[in-house]
Amino acid sequence: MKYNGPNTVSLRGVNEGSVSSVMTAYSKGSQNSNNILSVGPGYRLIKKIGAGNFGEIWLATSLTRRHDCVAVKLEQQRRKPSQLHTEYKIYRRLGKNSFMPLAYYFCQTTKYNALV
Repeated sequence: MKYNGPNTVSLRGVNEGSVSSVMTAYSKGSQNSNNILSVGPGYRLIKKIGAGNFGEIWLATSLTRRHDCVAVKLEQQRRKPSQLHTEYKIYRRLGKNSFMPLAYYFCQTTKYNALV
């Protein structure tokens, strides 16, 4: 079981009042920084596809594996231990199974958690 430790989730161009609004604004200063939403070093958020009491679900693409689309679940950091981190550990422990989603990546900061 590998915990990826504190990493970054960077967001720009996100509506106020959403889970995503607690994220840190991302701005490289390059011409590609317009409305770029990213999770960690390898995933770019495309659009929000769902929301509920525990957070938001985003469609994202992998920056390292071309043409791979993934779902990213975001939750506010409210309680410890994180329900999202527990979910990540369970998915990893169950391994590859045709009936379970694959967990690729987890990160957390003082304000949020993200599961890919």
